[in-house]
Parts: sequence; structure tokens; C-alpha cells
Amino acid sequence: SAVLAAAQLAGVASGFQIHGHMAALTRLDPIVSPGLVSGHAHMFVGGTGLDSTLTTAKLRQSKCSTLETQQDKSAYWVAPPYGRNANGTWSALPNTNLAIYYLRSQPDKPITIFPDNFRMVMGGASATLANQNSDWTSFQCNNYIPKGDVTGTWNFTSGLKFLPTMDCTLIKMAIEFPNCWDGQNVDSADHRSHMSYATGPDSTCPTTHPVQVPQIVLEYEFYAEGYRYQDVALSSGSKSGAGVHGDYFFGWTAAGVAAMARALDD
Repeated sequence: SAVLAAAQLAGVASGFQIHGHMAALTRLDPIVSPGLVSGHAHMFVGGTGLDSTLTTAKLRQSKCSTLETQQDKSAYWVAPPYGRNANGTWSALPNTNLAIYYLRSQPDKPITIFPDNFRMVMGGASATLANQNSDWTSFQCNNYIPKGDVTGTWNFTSGLKFLPTMDCTLIKMAIEFPNCWDGQNVDSADHRSHMSYATGPDSTCPTTHPVQVPQIVLEYEFYAEGYRYQDVALSSGSKSGAGVHGDYFFGWTAAGVAAMARALDD
């Protein structure tokens, strides 16, 4: 099940994390609606060469990446949380921190780095409390409790399947992408079927998706102080948070791919 990535690292063979900041907040979705305006805003991280259509070659031509690892010009995007203001307008909650993890869970089996033009989607904007599979997403509510002028303590409520039903100083959102690939298709009609999750105590890939690839985990933090929990929703309109979803388009440079492979072999 989904846990915040820092805790999850204890259960994997190897991995690394990359910190960064937002590249853009815009109504684009180059995987689900290429060439069109997206139905809702997405927060993009990674290569700055964003467009309504993407290729790995186009991403590699980005002038820079908003990630500390400049060799990673991939595009990552999510539907971020918004807060409703007193006048009825909505504002994106400020993104205060983000980390992207690359994990290897099967140390005794080969790992394949994503091919050019690989893309995938995890979750769905239209999911509801009744039908969402939340095993691979989670939320955390962090509350600052002041004590005097300069000191205070933090209270953490973690492992939430949906947006917190309590007021929060910070909201953390974690999304775990699948780590088993069918070995053939860089995409599929629903942008999901070419991928699956490893299962069991040995993290085994299913026979339908036998190729282990790095598991990507997004961990984003947002500042929610001043908003009641009833006034927080994802940009897709999901008030429960069941519609949490993440998208990935591969854009590592050739040198970056080699460095990633070495890091995951350690």
C-alpha cells in the first residue's frame, strides 16, 4: 500500500531521490489530451520544454530542468490541491517541497530503464470514493502547534487514503507509479494497461508485465494554512481526493540514463 516515500525506502533494494520545484501550473495534459487544452490545471515538474504534445527528444531539448538533477528532463505532472477563498475564487495551494524517488524493489532481477517516448498515468481524475483503488496513493496532514513566540511542535497524521478531513498547515500527497512493464509498448490506449505493479513478498512482476522498471514515487507538499478542509479540493474538482492522479513522460538524457542505471545497481 502507499506510504510516504521516506518510509518506503526501507523496504526497497536501492534507490535515490531528486528534489526540485514547480515548472508550470497550466491546463495542459500531453498524454491524455495531446494538442488540446486540458480539462483542469496540472502542476508540472521537470524539463522546461513543455508543450501540449511531447516526445523524449523534445524534452531533452529543454534548456533546463526544475529538478536538481539536470540530466532528468522528464515531465511529471499532477492535479494539485486548490483552496477556496472567502470571495468564492479558488487558488492553488503553494507547493512548499517536492521529492521524486526512483526505487528498485527486485534486487535479484534485471531492471530496464524506460525507452524513449515512454509514458504512463497512475490514478484517474474521475475516480470517486466508491471506485478508487487507493493502494498506491496517500495523503498526510501536518499541523503546526505554536508554543510561545518562536517555538512549537508538529503533529503528523499520515496514511490517509484521501484528502484530510481536518484542517492542516501542510498537506503531503504521495503517488506511486507501477514498476512492471509489458516490455513492448511505450503507451497504451488508457495510458495504464502497459504497466502493472509487482506483488507478493518478493515483489514479483506478473507474467503479463515481466519487465522490472524503476518505480517512481512522487511526494509533494502544499501549504494549506488558512483554509478549512471543506474548502480544499484537487484541481480536477475532486473534493475527496479520490481523483488523485499522476502522469510521467520519460525525458532523461543518455548520460542520465547511464547514471540512473548505476545508482539502481548499487
